[in-house]
Amino acid sequence: MAVTTARAPRLGRLERPALTGVLVREVVNFSSFWRSSTFSSTVEPTIYLLAFGFGFGSLVSRIGGYDYVQFVGTGTVATAVLFSSAFPAMFGTFVKYQFQRTYDAILAAPVDTEELVTAEALWIATRAGVYGCVPLLVAMAFGLDPAWGMLAVPLIAWTAGFGWACFGIMVAGFAKSFENFNYVVSAVLTPLFLVAGTFFPLSQLPRWAQVLGEVNPLHHCVELVRHAAFGFDGWTDLARLGALAAFGLVMWRIAIHARRARARTSGMPKTTVTAYLTTIWPSMNSSEPKATSRKTALSSGTLTAFVATTRRASCTRSRSQAPKELSIVSETAKATRLPATIRQVPASRSKSGSSGDMTFRIAR
Repeated sequence: MAVTTARAPRLGRLERPALTGVLVREVVNFSSFWRSSTFSSTVEPTIYLLAFGFGFGSLVSRIGGYDYVQFVGTGTVATAVLFSSAFPAMFGTFVKYQFQRTYDAILAAPVDTEELVTAEALWIATRAGVYGCVPLLVAMAFGLDPAWGMLAVPLIAWTAGFGWACFGIMVAGFAKSFENFNYVVSAVLTPLFLVAGTFFPLSQLPRWAQVLGEVNPLHHCVELVRHAAFGFDGWTDLARLGALAAFGLVMWRIAIHARRARARTSGMPKTTVTAYLTTIWPSMNSSEPKATSRKTALSSGTLTAFVATTRRASCTRSRSQAPKELSIVSETAKATRLPATIRQVPASRSKSGSSGDMTFRIAR
């Protein structure tokens, strides 16, 4: 009698459960520091708007056919997008990988590098899309007339934010220390910030500066927001939106390459491997009972396991040599008297890009 064996479904790229798991973790984590992040991402561009708008506005009443306060108000949207995407992506990604080892733990779940980078960039871009609207609202309080085209500003800010988020993740992937960020901020971001048409039109600059400004993604964001407030320019604005999308696509692929290269050249710490699977596994395995609340997900649903004195070599052993089950008691379990069991995930759930050939999950 012939026996037919059902083949496990092949995992594709950018699976929705994997992206959802990482995004859920980001949302839960963001709830603990959203006040400080929102303050720094919105107040600083607003200060630029008020300082330049009323400072230079007292000397220059109109520029480029617009009131100077309105000119700067629409331009500082790009500044808010840059501050809320590139900088959090650079520093946040570096801290998560280098010090907190959060990425090592996420990659121990059925999540690969491509999904991790994509989910991080999507989340940062969403925040940038929201924060980018704040300077526009401030400008409206100081006389900028509302327009229907302003409804497209969140989409413009999101598209630009995705590209700058991937840029920051790429920089963090190649950087070896925080000091390396000084070169990027001083030599790349600051010139792009100044030559973006935010505070003065590029038409007054030398020809070579105008050409460089036209390839500046931040300048395209400024022009799109400005035209959204005062009237779109047809195919020109469509080309600018395409340029922002192309910038995001290129940065996305380079960011994935940078993260994979970093994962190949660096190992896990010699003393501890932190499996931080909070809110990841319940979103990815439908057979598991879902937590009913964030408190449940953080305590009993998914425990934080610390596997002591583990090297990368122990995670890259073949499946035939690996034990079927490792029973440990996590630090969280010690406090709550809940046992945590690390089990090997079935082969059908493992994905390329994980930390070695063995993938572990916390059993309930």
